[in-house]
Amino acid sequence: LLINGGQILFEIEDNGVGFVYKDRNADQENLGIFGMHERINSLGGDFSIESNLDSGTRIKAVIPVQQHNI
Repeated sequence: LLINGGQILFEIEDNGVGFVYKDRNADQENLGIFGMHERINSLGGDFSIESNLDSGTRIKAVIPVQQHNI
């Protein structure tokens, strides 16, 4: 978790089993991921997931600081 250049950056990664992540359009099948996208987007931020079977998962969120007076 970092605050840098007017942005909050949250990134978490593991080396677990991973999963097949299709794309954002498929998120409605997984309400947890869909909810994360919606919350970050409502704050004017960007949200991404990278995951592959047998190679872990990386979740990244970037949110602008100025907009939220942090």
